[in-house]
Amino acid sequence: MIAGMETGFWTGDADGPVGEVLRLVSTQVPELVIRCLSSSSGRAGFSIRLEDSLEAVEIEYQAVGESPFIVSDEYSWVQVDDPAAAAEAVLGLLRA
Repeated sequence: MIAGMETGFWTGDADGPVGEVLRLVSTQVPELVIRCLSSSSGRAGFSIRLEDSLEAVEIEYQAVGESPFIVSDEYSWVQVDDPAAAAEAVLGLLRA
């Protein structure tokens, strides 16, 4: 997980493959809280959780929204290259 801080809510303006991941996830589950994360290591990410939950899933990516994506929760993580696979991993962990 990113050792960083939340910097604000996602406003739907992420470009590139990570934007596709977030759009796929938010289309499937509209009641999400998506926050931007930043770190000093050059990686960026988003914290994604259901509105009524404190448990979050994080998706990390290289700068400019490119893969590989690391999708993680408190107990597990997976690395994927494809935005559809990353969205599926996020949804799977949210529903776990």
